[in-house]
Amino acid sequence: MSSAEVESTPAVEVTETMDTTEEAKTAATKEEESSAEGKKETTEHDEAKENGVDEEGHKEEKSQDGDEKKSETEEGHSSKVAEHYNKIEEKGKDHRKQSKIYFMRNFNNWAKSQIIADALNRITKTTRSRSVAVLDLACGKGGDLYKWRAGEIGTLVCADIAATSVDQCKDRFRDMRDRSGRDFCHGEFIVLDATKDRLRNKLKKKEMQFDLTSCQFAFHYSFESAKQADMMMRNATENLKPGGYFLLTIPDDNDLVSRWKQSEKDSFGNEIYEVKFSQGVYDAQNLPPLFGAQYHFKLEGVVDCPEFLVNQTVLEKLAARYKMNLIYKKRFREVFDQNKITDEGKRLLTKMQALETYPPEHGDEASSEDFRTEFPHAVSMLAFLEENVDDQGRRPFRVGCLSTSHWQAVSLYTAFLFQKEPPPPPPEEEKKEEEKATEESESKTEKSESKGESDKKSDEAAKEEPSEDAEMKEPEKETTDEKKDEEATE
Repeated sequence: MSSAEVESTPAVEVTETMDTTEEAKTAATKEEESSAEGKKETTEHDEAKENGVDEEGHKEEKSQDGDEKKSETEEGHSSKVAEHYNKIEEKGKDHRKQSKIYFMRNFNNWAKSQIIADALNRITKTTRSRSVAVLDLACGKGGDLYKWRAGEIGTLVCADIAATSVDQCKDRFRDMRDRSGRDFCHGEFIVLDATKDRLRNKLKKKEMQFDLTSCQFAFHYSFESAKQADMMMRNATENLKPGGYFLLTIPDDNDLVSRWKQSEKDSFGNEIYEVKFSQGVYDAQNLPPLFGAQYHFKLEGVVDCPEFLVNQTVLEKLAARYKMNLIYKKRFREVFDQNKITDEGKRLLTKMQALETYPPEHGDEASSEDFRTEFPHAVSMLAFLEENVDDQGRRPFRVGCLSTSHWQAVSLYTAFLFQKEPPPPPPEEEKKEEEKATEESESKTEKSESKGESDKKSDEAAKEEPSEDAEMKEPEKETTDEKKDEEATE
């Protein structure tokens, strides 16, 4: 694929330029509109976000026995997650290309590259890139290492619950360093259950501070309980510098519940992914709990383990507890819409093979009904181009896109960016600022009073002093009298 202008869904004409129209956009967004309609039906879940949450984002515990029972299950789920990711084999690029979710994974990778680059750009406006320190929380096998190298950061700490993944991440880091012939940044690697153990206690330098924490596709595991979610947030933000950022990506709870309701079953999905909710988590009379709302997420050949809904209101309140302010939250479709038009965004869509070419360059798949059903937005765009573009040099037309099945999975995700509040000014500095403000206020008052007094004196002086006209008239009177005397004498 070469660079191209992109429509509002994952569909790109494989040419240098393309005219965009509302007709093509309308046909290409039917699946998104369907999802939006379903989202309107989640008012009950939205209402739950406003109830039963204290100022710190915690739900009131029902009983001590309930707490004890919960703590017994936490160990089991954490170990399941670690065991699952430890078992995933590293099979190489050639094997990944044969995967059904090859383009979906590439698209997710592209989306991450855009939000990570944005976060680093915010930081480097005031900080040299080589001094930037990053915490990659739930780093996995190091899938974002190239993004950190592209950002030219100075320090990287990678932490994950799966020891095997951390080892693979470390090996990949060393390979990148050896191939480049230089250490692109300082690296530290930690095995850590971030939902239970404090990261600071495992850092080589406990006082280390980060400019950015990134947690991609993992924070939702912590919402098994309030205690675990709090520890995860603490680890993500505790060592952030004032003004530092926390970037995370999670499945959107509103969208998950909306699709669940539409399915009228305990599961939904397609050939790429499946989401199955635990029995009793949600029904007409029972809204999802704020913590422990378990569902099972299965993604072809990659993920097959329990996850938990992240209530977004609770997430924001939990972040606020650690002095983190929300900068933005964006669905992946928004990330795509905002970055598809940038030069770098378009370049990386091609380089990272984030979109599939339609029709395929080889084979007869384009004529099959199944293939056309999976790419309705691409079919619509091609039809529009054929009818409206006369430039023969752009034929045959090809479109870069994601299939409907892939897009349904990709569009589940939402990215959040939080920023840590700066500390309050020191007492002495605060006192100086107050004194300065007081002096300025007093100075303005004195000037105002002085001006008022001056104006008053001027008015009084004007009343006491004779006018120039009066002075001029008096001599005239004397002259007239003298003239009368002279006339009388004569």
